Amino acid sequence: MFRRMFIAGVVLLAIGGIGALLTGKSYFFAAEREQSTTNFADAIIEEINVKGETGSVSIKSTTGDAVIVESKGPKKGEQIQTELDGQTLTVSTPKRGMIDFGINFNEKGTDIIIYLPEKSYKKITANNDIGSIKITGIQAERIQCESEVGDITIKDSTGELNLKNEVGDIKIEVQAIKHSITASNEIGNIKISVSEKPEDHFISAYSEIGSIRTFGKKTSSYLSGNGSIPVDLKTEIGDIDLDS
Repeated sequence: MFRRMFIAGVVLLAIGGIGALLTGKSYFFAAEREQSTTNFADAIIEEINVKGETGSVSIKSTTGDAVIVESKGPKKGEQIQTELDGQTLTVSTPKRGMIDFGINFNEKGTDIIIYLPEKSYKKITANNDIGSIKITGIQAERIQCESEVGDITIKDSTGELNLKNEVGDIKIEVQAIKHSITASNEIGNIKISVSEKPEDHFISAYSEIGSIRTFGKKTSSYLSGNGSIPVDLKTEIGDIDLDS
């Protein structure tokens, strides 16, 4: 028990150091930022693939007819890259090429915001090295998100969910769980909030160091109906909470 507490303490100190490094720049004068917008008005887009490096990624629905990609990053930095291949739109930030051990507290990463017209998409993929990922109001057959350091938030969206991060929380807020969910992280909490209690679901939760609560009960498994829709939640260090 002491060993686990010691490991958890060391890890939390490491997280604090990472957080200080990532947010420390807010105490300095911000570097000049530049914003860009790209419209895809006539394209038929079924898949979105986002590759971020340092900065937030946000994908949200819009009542308009065009896919809109916005970015905000350092003025001296390279612009984000967009590529339309068939019905797949790829949005990526330029890689630095090598690790820079010099810390520039004036420089922030590049934030990406993508607006998608309201319809059902085939696949949404969002990968980010350092920074949050948030998907709001999106319908897709499959939504896949992965981040090394940063929170992942899914809100008012439907589709099969596959979510993974190393350090950060995973939050899911939906009306009902209609498709399978796989969510895992190394360090961070997993929280799912649903308006309708699941039917025909099998929920499995595991935490090496942390508490687990499923609809108010301290249980790591939950079965309703025939259990045909799997929900798999795993974290090494963190709490898991599923409520309605």
